[in-house]
Amino acid sequence: MNLKYLEKLTIELVDIIMLKIMAQVTLFSVHCAGCLYYMLADMYPYEGKTWIGTVIPNFRETSPRIRYISAIYWSITTMTTVGYGDLHAVNTMEMIFIIFYMLFNLGLTAYLIGNMTNLVVEGTRRTMEFVSITLSFMIFIYLFPVTRNL
Repeated sequence: MNLKYLEKLTIELVDIIMLKIMAQVTLFSVHCAGCLYYMLADMYPYEGKTWIGTVIPNFRETSPRIRYISAIYWSITTMTTVGYGDLHAVNTMEMIFIIFYMLFNLGLTAYLIGNMTNLVVEGTRRTMEFVSITLSFMIFIYLFPVTRNL
């Protein structure tokens, strides 16, 4: 019986590790996309004709923190499909990058939702199994009472 609880604990730890990995993958992709999108703007010869140049004129002179926050903000609003519209592609290279980023996000979202659903279904199955074992044990105790002398 103790082995069963150890298995349950191991499975729950695997779930926690899986959630942690999914969060890390999401944050890593947000970071990489934001940095690549900023790099496109930084390499473009006309500062005012970029996604960040339309919002922050002379963006190369602002602090790196502001530029990074802007890039991450764009990446998260695009990934979550909110897209407020304040930061958008201005030139062709940015548009091409965004097309591929949105396609990547579709796949990543499908993967994350699939894994989350699997974790919920597996957790429900384990809960039902635990309830069934507990109920069987209670019926056994009721049918075959255990005396204190035992």
